[in-house]
Amino acid sequence: MNSLNKTFLATVCAAAITLGGTTSHAADLDPISTYDWTGFYAGLHLGVAALDPNSNAANLIQPKSTGIAGGGHAGYNFQSNNLVFGVEGDFSGLGNSKTKACANPAFSCNAGADWTASIRARAGWAADRLLIFGTGGVAFLGYDGFTRLDATGVKFSDSKTFTGWTIGGGAEYAWTDQILFGAEASYSQYGRKTLNYDSAYSVKPDLFVARVRASFKF
Repeated sequence: MNSLNKTFLATVCAAAITLGGTTSHAADLDPISTYDWTGFYAGLHLGVAALDPNSNAANLIQPKSTGIAGGGHAGYNFQSNNLVFGVEGDFSGLGNSKTKACANPAFSCNAGADWTASIRARAGWAADRLLIFGTGGVAFLGYDGFTRLDATGVKFSDSKTFTGWTIGGGAEYAWTDQILFGAEASYSQYGRKTLNYDSAYSVKPDLFVARVRASFKF
């Protein structure tokens, strides 16, 4: 994980700690959880995503990029004593795109991603209205890019849908019986595929996302 990803991870962990600290007066961290996390929920999230294409050769440049990630999520929780288990799906539009000079200076190279999605299991510990959780599952990524011959402006474009795995964690707080606020971070890695630009570019991308979220529990 590169330094940018570590910075994001530190930021979201700090947000989770702050969330827990500022709400502990209401949560009353008693071993017995009185708030019931069981039920369906859905909501919106917003954050930052860092994409690393991991191209297969130094001369096949696919630049790293950072962009906004925003979208929606929905899931179901089941609580047993202080343990909370669930499943969640999410979809985010991504603003990741970056262009830089290729190894051949006559060309410019672009790499980015338009969207990401996942289906994940969740497991956590509830201290009344505060939930600390880990999550993991299958992830998908809409990757695209191009090379451009700068003298003529001709582009050689391609796009692929990647499948991989994701893992992460975070914290959530029940502000009311129905309104939930939280923060989370995730790391996803995808299988290798080849994109056909002016030449074949093999990439094995990974994505780091840090985001805040708001949900409504039904």
